[in-house]
Amino acid sequence: MRNGLSWAFILLLIFSFVLPVWAEIQKAEITTIKYEGIGENASITIEGLINSDQTGVGYLEAIITFEGKDYKTQVVEIESRMPEQSYRYSFRVNDFRYIDHQKNQIEVLPNFKPGQTIVVYMYQQKITSEENLTVDAQNEINRRGYALRGILAKKTFKIPE
Repeated sequence: MRNGLSWAFILLLIFSFVLPVWAEIQKAEITTIKYEGIGENASITIEGLINSDQTGVGYLEAIITFEGKDYKTQVVEIESRMPEQSYRYSFRVNDFRYIDHQKNQIEVLPNFKPGQTIVVYMYQQKITSEENLTVDAQNEINRRGYALRGILAKKTFKIPE
């Protein structure tokens, strides 16, 4: 009996240390996207909620299409340490970049324009290794250095005129 309790306690300790590795965000919501400021000082502020079992990381990215090119932000890690947590993050105009690896070219978005549509995503995974992946994911890793998978939330916003 005593030996069985010892083993149960040891297993409990092992699972309590290992569980956060398995923990991940189960649900995310982008509640608000706001346009603030003028000209070079303008920013896009994103607010939302994350639900996770213990801890987890979500990956936030915003995209604007300008003159036929997708200008993307660097992916931002939003960490959750509670079952329900709110987040807020702002991107400035110079955070949006078009990167063409074939031409070795980087362009910064010149400015936000009224009527432009911004698409914001919260992803569940950021993959950096190329093992056992689809061709699409491998191409994305080759192009960006990582692949984003598992859309948890998506919201679009049109800059007011």
